[in-house]
Parts: sequence; C-alpha cells; structure tokens
Amino acid sequence: MSNPLPAPRALYRRRVRTLKAAGFEPSHSYALPAAGPSEPVSAPLVNTVESVAVSGGKRRVVREPIPDIDPNSPVKRMRQADVPMDDPLPVFAPVEEYTMSFWDAEDPFNGSAPTAATQAKKTRPKVSDRAMAEWIIDYRQEFLEAFVWLDGRGLSSSQTCCARCNSPLAQPKYRCSECSNRALLCGTCIVEEHSTNPLHWIEAWTGVFFQRTSLQSLGLRIQLAHPRGEACPMPQPGHRDFVILHTNGIHSVSLDFCGCQHHGRASNATQLLRARLYPSTGPCPQTCASFACLESFHALSLHGKTSAYNYYRALEYQTSGSGRRPLNRYRPFLRMARQFRHLLLLKRRGRAHTPSAIVDTAPGELAIRCPACPRPGVNLPNNWADAAPEDQCLYILYIAIDACFRLKRRLIGSDIRDPGLGTGWCYFVEWEPYRKYLLTVTDQNEISTCTGLAALDHANTKYARGYSATGVGAGVCARHEFVLPTAVADLQRGERYANMDYILASLLRHFSPLLRKIFSYDIACQWWKNLKERLLQLPPLVRIQLAMDLCRFAVPKMHLNVHILLCRLLFSLALILGSGQTDGKGIERLWAGIAGVAGSTKLSGHGGRADQLDDHWTFWNWMKTIGLPKLLRRRLDNARSELSKQEASFRLFTAQQAEHVQDWLNMVRAYEIDETKPNPYDLGEADAVTEAEVRKELEDEDRRALTDGVPPLNAVSPSEFVTFGLDLEEQQRHIRVQAQLKRQKSSTGLDIRLKPLRKKLNKGIRHFRELQATYTPAALLHFESLRLPVDLHPEDVALLLPSALRPAERSTCSNNIVDIERRLRHAKCKASLGRLRHRLHMKARLLIYKKHQSRNQAINTRHTQTPYQASRAALANINDTMVWPVLAAKDIRCLEDRDDITKREHRNRRQLEIRLQRQTELLADGWITAEDVDRVRDEDGEEDEDEDDDSVRRKENKTSGESKHAISWIWTMAGHTGTDAALEDGLRVEWCKAYARVRRWKEEIRILQEETCRYPISMEYEAEQWIARSRAAIEMGGDARVVEGRVAYAAKQASVYRELVHRAEITRTEVWKGRGHKKDGERMATAEDTLMEEDGDEEADVAEIAGASDSEQSDDDQDGVLAGDDDDDDEEDEENY
Repeated sequence: MSNPLPAPRALYRRRVRTLKAAGFEPSHSYALPAAGPSEPVSAPLVNTVESVAVSGGKRRVVREPIPDIDPNSPVKRMRQADVPMDDPLPVFAPVEEYTMSFWDAEDPFNGSAPTAATQAKKTRPKVSDRAMAEWIIDYRQEFLEAFVWLDGRGLSSSQTCCARCNSPLAQPKYRCSECSNRALLCGTCIVEEHSTNPLHWIEAWTGVFFQRTSLQSLGLRIQLAHPRGEACPMPQPGHRDFVILHTNGIHSVSLDFCGCQHHGRASNATQLLRARLYPSTGPCPQTCASFACLESFHALSLHGKTSAYNYYRALEYQTSGSGRRPLNRYRPFLRMARQFRHLLLLKRRGRAHTPSAIVDTAPGELAIRCPACPRPGVNLPNNWADAAPEDQCLYILYIAIDACFRLKRRLIGSDIRDPGLGTGWCYFVEWEPYRKYLLTVTDQNEISTCTGLAALDHANTKYARGYSATGVGAGVCARHEFVLPTAVADLQRGERYANMDYILASLLRHFSPLLRKIFSYDIACQWWKNLKERLLQLPPLVRIQLAMDLCRFAVPKMHLNVHILLCRLLFSLALILGSGQTDGKGIERLWAGIAGVAGSTKLSGHGGRADQLDDHWTFWNWMKTIGLPKLLRRRLDNARSELSKQEASFRLFTAQQAEHVQDWLNMVRAYEIDETKPNPYDLGEADAVTEAEVRKELEDEDRRALTDGVPPLNAVSPSEFVTFGLDLEEQQRHIRVQAQLKRQKSSTGLDIRLKPLRKKLNKGIRHFRELQATYTPAALLHFESLRLPVDLHPEDVALLLPSALRPAERSTCSNNIVDIERRLRHAKCKASLGRLRHRLHMKARLLIYKKHQSRNQAINTRHTQTPYQASRAALANINDTMVWPVLAAKDIRCLEDRDDITKREHRNRRQLEIRLQRQTELLADGWITAEDVDRVRDEDGEEDEDEDDDSVRRKENKTSGESKHAISWIWTMAGHTGTDAALEDGLRVEWCKAYARVRRWKEEIRILQEETCRYPISMEYEAEQWIARSRAAIEMGGDARVVEGRVAYAAKQASVYRELVHRAEITRTEVWKGRGHKKDGERMATAEDTLMEEDGDEEADVAEIAGASDSEQSDDDQDGVLAGDDDDDDEEDEENY
C-alpha cells in the first residue's frame, strides 16, 4: 500500500523550510516593488506548476513549465499586458511598507504603455464611475476614520463641565445621537433640552465608550395638552409601560395626560392625536405611534411595497441591533397603520367637510376619477350629445377589464372578525351584496369558438382549495390606466362571466349611459355574446340596460395575435372607428404595479386586504393624475410625428395603386355602414376545390365510367389507388416524427410504440405493391433496381408513386393515373398551406403551451410544412411549369412578422456597430489586432437561426405590429394556384390597413387634444369643490379650532389643484427638445396669458383656458405636426398627496 499524500499544511511547512535553507525568511508582512528601477533582466518570467509525485515510498516535488499563451479575449489581453523586454523589471524591497492602491494617479500602468501610439494619443477614461474611483483612492480611508471619530467624544474630549449649565458639579456624560449639537451635557440639562424632542436616543459615556440610554431613565416625562414650559396642575400618569413607535425605533416613555380644564377637557386619545401621536386604542391607550412613523411607513409601503412586518422589524433593529427586542407592539402597529391610511383617505376626499356621517359615504365616492376621461357636467360641453359623426370619437369612454390571479387571499378569518373600514366606498365593490350574488352563481358552461382562451378553459377549474379569493377582476380607464370606482372584485375560481359581468355593471353606474363605450377584454370575442341579457339578470343594485348600439368590443393588441383570424378582423383596435391608438393593455401595467403587495395581502383578512388595496390604488390614481399632462404631451408629439410618416407612406401606396383605390375606398365605406357587407380587411379564400372535393369528383368519375360500361382493371379504381398511395405517404411522415421523438428520449416519446405503427404500414405497402403491378408496373422494376437494405424501416421505403418515376416509366402507366395524382397534389398543396396559416395564427399560444408541455417545438413546424414540400416536389416531376413557389423557412411567418424581422435586423446592426466601435478603439490603443476586428464582424454577421420567435418577442416587447410590415407569399396565395387575383386581394387588404392606420393616428391627435383640454377643466372643478367644502365647513359650526382646520385644509387642497392647472399649462406650451436636453424655459406660447387671474372670475378663467385649447386644436389641424418627440419618463411628484 502506497503512502498517502501529505496534507496541504505539511507541504506548506516543508516549503517554508526549503525557503529558510535558501536564505529567505518568511514573514507576515509583504513588500511591494520598489519605486526605483533596478538592473534590467532579459530573462523572461517562466510560469510553472508544482505537483507532488509518490514513488517507492518517497515524495518529490515536480515542476512543469507552462507556455505563455495569449488569452483569446482582447479585454483579458489588455488587462494582462506583458511588460516590454527592454523595460527594467522591478525588484522587491524588503523595507518598503505594503500600501493598497488600484493604480497610480498619474500612470495607471506603472510606466509601461501598451504601444507608442497610446502615449501620443489621449484615450478615454477606463473607469465607468470617476467619482467612485476617486473615493476609493483618496477618501475611503478618510471617511472610515471619520466614522470611528464619531464613536468617541470628539471635540468634547477635553470638556470638564456641562456645556449648558457650566456647573462644575454636574458631570458631562450625556449627548444626543440625533441632535446636531454633539456637546456633552449633564443628566438634568439633557432632559431639559429634549422636553420637545422626547423621542431622541441618548448616549452616556462610560469612561471608555458611549452606551445607549433613554430619556425615560433620566427622568423625562411627557406632558400632553399643554405648551412647553407650562405645567399641568392635574396631571394623570399614563400606563407604566407606555410605548411610542417612532421612525428611529421603539421607545418606552413616561407620559402624563392632562386632567385640568385650562385648555378644554379632551379625551386621552384626542390629547395624543393633537400631539401627533396615534393611539392604538381609545379609552386607555398604552401604545401609540408618532405621525412621522405612520407617514414614513405609508410612503414606503406605497412606493417600495414594504410590508408592515418588515417595517416593524426595522424599528426593532434600530432600537437594538444586538438582538435584544423591545416590548412586542406588532399587532397594535398593524391596527394603527390601517386606521391611519383609512383616515387619510377620508380626509383627502373631503369626508371631514360634509355634515353627513361617515357611514353615509356613497359607493365609489372616495375614488380618484380620471381627469381626462369624458364626464358630462364636469369636463364636457353642454351639447356634446349632439356632436357630428366625425366628432363622436371625442366622447368615447374607453374601458379595459381583466383579471389578476396573483392577488390571492388565503382562507383566513371571516368578514365578521375582520370587516372592511370602507369596502365599496373606493374601488372594491360593496361586499355584502356581492357575496349574496355569488351564492346564486353556478359553474360557467360556455363554448369557445376561438383558440387558446385560457380564461374560458379554466373559468371553473382554477385551483381554489384553501383560498378565499383566487385573484381579483378589475376595470380601468383603458387610455390613462385609472382604476375606476367600484370596479374591483374578488374571484372565487377562474375568470367567470358572473364575476366580470358584475364588475362591469358596478363601474358603469358612475358614467353616463349616453356615452359611447369601447370595452377592451382579452376574451371579448366570446364575452360580448349575450352580455346584454346577462346584465339584466344581475341584482337590482347593479342591474343595467346596456345600449349595445353605443358599445364596441375589442381585444387588446397584446393578446390579439393568439386569436383566430376572424377575431383579428372583428375585434382589432386598429380597425375600430374612434379607437385612436388605444392599445388596451394599460391594465397589465396596473397588475405589474400592484404585484409587490401580493405577498403581504395573501395572508391578510378580508377587510384588511381590501383597505390596503384601496389605499394603493388611490395612490396609483394620484400618481397618474399629477403625471397625466406630461403623458398627454409626449403622446401628442409622438402622434404628430407618426402621422406625418404614415401619411407619406399612404400617399405613395395610393399613387401606385390608383386604378384600384376608389373601389377599395367604396368597399371600406360600405362595410362601415353595414357590417354584413364584405370585410375589406379580410384576405378571403378564392373559390378553389379542396382535397376532399377532388376525391369526391374522382369517385363520381369512377361511377360514371362504370355506368358507361368501361371495364375496370381492378377492384380498386385508379383514383383509389393514387389516394391509397398518398395516404401511405402521410403515414410514413407521421412515423418519422414519432421515431424522432422516441430517439430524443423526451417525456413525449416515452409512451410511443413504433412496432404496431410499422406493422400496419408494412401491410399497406405490400398491398400497394400488388396494385402497382396493375397500374404502374414500371414502378416494380424501378424498385428492384434500388437494391434497398433488408433492415430498412418501412417509413423510409420509396413508395414510387407516378410522380417519382422517370418520364419513360410514367408512359407505361394506366390512363389518367398521372392526371389523378396531379389533381390530388394541387389540392394537397392548398390544404397544406391552409393548415400552415392556421398553425401560424396559433403560433404564439402554441409556443407558450409547449414551453411547459414539450421540448419538440421545431417538429410541429417541420411536420406542417413537409406535406407541402413533398406535394410540390411531386408536381415538379410531373408538370413542365410550376405554379407553387418554394416554401423557405423565412416564408413561414405571420402577417406581422415582417416588422419583427426589420426591427431585429436594425437591432443586430446597431449592436454590431457598437461592438465594432469598441473594437476599433482597442485596435487604436494597440490591445488587439485587425484580425480580431474582422473576427467580430464575421461573428456578428451570422444570423442566429436557432432563436425562436417567442424569445425574440420577449426581447423586443412586441405588440401587434400593424403599422409597418409586409406579408409573406403564403398569405397572398391563399385560395389560388398562382394567379394575380389573390395578389390584388393582398394589396387591397394592405391598402385598407394603411388607410385605417392613417385614420387612427388622426383620431389619436384629436382625442389627445381633447384630453389635454379636459385636464385643466377637471382640476379646476376639483378646486371649486374644495372651495365649496370650505364654505360648508363654516356653516357646519362646532369647535372654532376644528372649523379653522377644515377651512385651512380645504384652501390648501384647492391650491394644490390650481397648481396642477398651472403646471399642466406649462407642460402644454413649453418647447421639448428631446431626451437629454435641459428645459430652458422657452415657450411656444406665454403661459401667463392663459393662466387664470387670482382675483378674477373663476368661471370666466375656466372658459378662457378651454377656449385657448380649442383654438390650439384648430391651429394644429391646419399647421401640421410638430418636430421631435420627448421620451422622458414621467417625473411623478407626490409632494402634495
């Protein structure tokens, strides 16, 4: 048995002994190269690898040299650049001290430049963050020392007496960790200094370090209901363990309530509230949270989706980072935070300024409404209902509904134990009527006429065990993404019609029934059927008579591609009059914004979850409100720019097809008046026989031949013979696919049994050979000449149909055999293309499904195109001329995929330009060679053919792409055999779509101009509402100080809304130069000319603003479009929220 290898520690000790013997002394201090140069060393530095070899019971160290190989990466070569041989090698100076630095400030390469060109040419900085690099080099050590300095007494280290009272008897040992004054004070002075800041942390000097202590331990008592310096003659001590939660931790305090009558006898809870301390209970509170703490948590929960648990744990950490937890006040904190956000909602929506009780709040009254959507009596002219047909697009209500299954709720608690504080007053529907309605709902049994609609497939089968709610359904403003009042409800299983119908009826209560409406829903093609009848069966609270003539239904552009062609024609927002450029996918952004609270609300009670979601959606709507002017301006500039491009392209298209344009235009107008007319956007199918019809015709011909007395050659007719051969050919293709699946050993191929399939095929081939002796005897002679191996699988055996024979051999075939195959092959080509087009319609949904179910996506496409290719090859052997084009991989794409290819090529070109630019810079610096640049150019020039369409769409965030694309020939040849008739149909469809695009962009500009006009009018309406509330507060009477607070808050809110009007006007009129340009205050029009005068008549000011916007709208229509488009993100400002 050989000796075991020595341990690494033993090898290390042996290595140390060897170094000592050679004269080297090991040390724990390491030296860097000396600053000065030494004698040049010409020998190259050789890298070696040491290994331990065991032989004969002895161990020895073997050193093997490693050749110096340049790394492949040019970046690595740059980092590992060798020092030139003529440069002196540095030596190690044992006396030098180790100093850490990334590089020398003047020479980052220690005097060794890569090439001479680098010394002469000034290169760009290699550091991405110059400030960070400077901090690492120059300031990191300095900052660290300042941190440590703060832990000592600092400037007070020589202090001998209290800095406040200067008493030599008072020991200066206390300081505040939060006050800017870091001087040491005595215990008495530190308490007096913090009588108005009782929630600061105090540190006591122990002689060696500062130890945290509390003001309570030093004797501080908080007196409520009295100003500073005024003692209460009748103080009432609070609870012994009174706790206050503040932004800096959890404090145990000594607190006195006021028992006198000097400032009015108020309850203990009211005294705490007036001191900006929120009590957890009413009569005898012993826990409260400062308003600053609740406001901080509220802001963090809205912006960062911070849960109450994480925030409370952070407070515990700030109290003691060593793990010693204070008194547990987590449940009181939950209660206080929930009540606080509810009271803020009531206050901000004016419920403190109305004489009615809070419980009398109307459904949806607390919701923030969209200021740009049409609201009769608020932001619409009096004669809006009499608008001309061309102006009706300005008064359409766009509503999008959808469901989100991330907002689940476990089966926890009950409605009685956890009722909502205001469910139904904001965005959730009234719970009790909705709950009773759900008791009458049964399973949904709807038959879908579309493909891939998971909402219908899983309406009743959504996993719901252990959940009170599997998600929520909601309705939003489709153009501006505002959550609509009483438009959210829980789902119990899947996306059932019963839930979504109730949501729609509930939100429509708040809008005028005379408004035209466009409903966007991903299953609108099925959901709209019988919708009117279903709405009439709802409870009386939400029952509504829907005027279907005023409604249009659409599928969001993001979901449209997975629907069948008929849905794409009837429910496309790009083809619906008045839709503008509404995409319908805004509700998906709502789900993305609220997804952060899904984890915390999943374990909440029913009422707590509803209150929290209402609060988050109120904040969402407010952010949309203050950011809407910039959104509208950005969209308007983009629409004007895009319209000019579309009009130029459309004019060119129209000029090229001038002889057909008038007919196409008449077809569009006729269809818009009467939808029973032919759809101009439908490519249609030409009148051509199908494969089944060809087979039926051949059977009829056989029967007529028998009737005419023509003797048959065999019991199997010639048409049946050819049909039988084509069926065998199809079986062979099927078995090849199954064999490929089985060879890949995928989960799909585990249960595939090829033996019975091949046995059946062999039997069919033997029978086919018998028939070939009658109809194509030359095929048997040709088959014998092939000399195929005996172990060949039947799916690989040549059937030798007439098309596979040589012309001389086909001449020996029976009459009409070749013609029969030709007719069947033509029909099969047409059928194969039809199936391929159908597959492409379902491509997006198929890929999504197979991503989870199968790994063999490529087989589906190949199996779909193989029958076409086989039939076309057979026809090429038979016919002298070929009418069926070659089906290449690039031809297999959807109608919109031309846009994908164009954008993908542009993206690849842009990436190549960036890479080549970087390589050129490295080449100029001498780090790489010209061959490296050529290699990058060659690599980027190769197209990645393995990248599937699904991954490309995810990268590019694709939509429907109707604006720019060219259709493949497989669509233009739909239903024909190579004539120009279908090509003309394809051009007609493309012209009609181009015409629709121009009209939609024109509508978009008019709609945006109208929305821009509505916004200041709506904001002025809100300001007037607050002015009216301030007058009502005075009339309400009561405590004068409460009345003063109501009036002050109403005036503040009115000022906020008028400030929004002012900022909206600035946004509308300023010149936007695009991203990266500072706004220098230039204006297209003087904002002050259209702003309202503070002391003027309010109604006249509103009319002036509206008139200015109307005049701008007409000027814009005449002058054309503005140049430029600003893509800056919304600077959302919630300062006044």
